[in-house]
This record gives sequence, C-alpha cells and structure tokens, in this order.
Amino acid sequence: MEIGSYHLNVKEGEELSYSVDFIDSVTLSKNGSHVVWEFIDESTPLINKVKPVNIDYQIEGFNQVFLIDDGFDKRIYAKNYSRIDEVGIELNTRMNTEKRVFYKKPLYFTTRKLIYGAQFSDSTDFEITYTRDELPLEIVNYLPAKVTNIRLIGKVKRKYHYDADGRFEFKNDNISALRLKIDEHVDLFLYDEGSGSRIPVYNENVLSKIYKNYKDKTYYFYFSNEFKLFFAKSFSLDDKDGYIIEYQTENELKYPNSIRSLKKIFVIFPNPTYGEAKIFLNNYREGSYKLQIYNIIGRRIWKEDINVKEKTLLKFDFSFLHKGTYLLALKDRYGNIIATRKLVIISI
Repeated sequence: MEIGSYHLNVKEGEELSYSVDFIDSVTLSKNGSHVVWEFIDESTPLINKVKPVNIDYQIEGFNQVFLIDDGFDKRIYAKNYSRIDEVGIELNTRMNTEKRVFYKKPLYFTTRKLIYGAQFSDSTDFEITYTRDELPLEIVNYLPAKVTNIRLIGKVKRKYHYDADGRFEFKNDNISALRLKIDEHVDLFLYDEGSGSRIPVYNENVLSKIYKNYKDKTYYFYFSNEFKLFFAKSFSLDDKDGYIIEYQTENELKYPNSIRSLKKIFVIFPNPTYGEAKIFLNNYREGSYKLQIYNIIGRRIWKEDINVKEKTLLKFDFSFLHKGTYLLALKDRYGNIIATRKLVIISI
C-alpha cells in the first residue's frame, strides 16, 4: 500500500489511477474509536483515472495551480512544498466552455487538527459574471428580458469532524487512519449586474446546471496517522444506497483490493458519463439477467442479455444515447425488475 498524498503529488501530464469500490452505508456509518475498514485480495477492476491540468495562474505563496476533474467535480487547487489549498471550481455553462472562478479565501486542511474528535469549520465566497448566452436555458427562463448579464454569488460553508479513529486492514498491510467527515453547504444567488437587484429562482434545482453539487452533501477523507497524509476518500451515490470509495494501492491496475460486503451491489461508473460506462454487479445470484434502458417517458430504448457471476464487470458504450437522464433496469430471468439506477449522459 502506498501512503501517498492522493492526487496532491502532481506532475505535468501525469495520469493518476485509483482503485474504486463500493462501501455500504452500514460499514461507512460506523464511527468512534477502534473502527476497522476491511479489504480483501479479490479483484474489483473499477479504476478511476484523473489527469491534473496545470493552470497558468499565479497565487502568492504557491508554486503550482492545477485543476482535477474526477467525474464529479472540477476543483482547482494551489500547491506549495508544505500544503495544498482548494482555491476554486470550474462551473458549467450552456456550451460547456470553461468558466473558472477562484474563491476569495482558500479552503484548506491542516494536519495540526489530526486528532480524533476534533471539530472545526471553514467558509469562503466567490462571484463571477455570466452573460445571458452562457447561462443554461433552464436559468434563462427565470430572467427578465432586459437582463443581459448576471452576477453569480456563491457561499460555501463546511463543517469538519474527525469522527472515526480506525484501521484499513489489507492482507499484507494494517494502516492506522483517521476519518474526516465533511458536511458542505453551498448557496447560490443571482443578481442583475446592471441594476444590482436580486433575481429569485423558485426552483432551486435548476442551479445545479451551473454548480453540479449545489446545496448539501456529505463526504469523507481518510488520513494516515503515521504519515499525516490524505490517501482515500468516499462520497455518496445518487440513490443514497451507499458510497463510492477511492484509495491508493501499490499495484492497483493489476491487484486492486475489495471491501468485504454481502450487500447486493449494482453500480454504474462513471456516472454521469460521456458514453463509455462500466457496470459492476456483486452478490447477485448467478445466472441470466437482462439490462434495459428507459427514457424519461418510460419507453424502452435498449436491452441486453447478460450472464452474471458473483462478481461481474460489464463494459458498454452508450454514446448512441442523447444527452439526458435515463433509467437503467436490471431484470431477473422471470422478467421482474429487481434493481434500477439513474444513468446520466452528458455531452462532450
């Protein structure tokens, strides 16, 4: 096991890989002292690859600024020899062009607070101008006709709690670790840049077209007690049924590890996707099943017969689907739908 600093040791053009697994809510919810997160040497070949992109932007006190797109967020970080700060985020536009905004104050973690039970908080603000043409159509519908530019103001609040003092147990490794629970709340406000008046948005879900993980979310970071380094993270799935966990292993592409779990697992990864996706099934009865895709009006538009073993990884190219949200259903041999997952296709 490599206890590195996750994606923090960044080199120009380097592609980084992490083992990806599913951790059920029961296992994750354990907290307190002496928690054990157990891994076993079984292959779970889900791998997440990220490629840090250096940004030509100067921040005093830092020698490198870069963006990480992990399929869920596009975060901007600044790094020097002793620490790394989260300094901004890339927001969405109608045409999927780059819209990067930097926080007024960085968000950072300090190893001085690596103590079980410690709690602290942090917050920051950002603001940026959008033209009417840059805004997603769902938001344009809220704008008065005379408004040409809007000012987007965001407020980010985080609460941190080192809520578990435990161990990662592998076949050949036993790593002490602290888990940091992060509760994040984001508020977004729209203003007419000309008059300065606030523009009310009554359906706040449309703001997620700009900021994907808008509003509330909870995720977890794991730190090595010995090396004081961040080496794993977990974040919730859309259906709240469990969490994806990413972690570093010494030989992850060949021998990724698996979390021991008897829970039936049906995961699409990455999701959202541009088209190519992997479907991971675990602990379903071996035999014949069907995968079917339905559109938003319930019409079936794709089906595939599959053969499932205890652990099954399937690869599909869904690039024939238009941008949008679909329902992926798993049917047993009797024709019963036994599990469904939301599949989100995004455009390039």
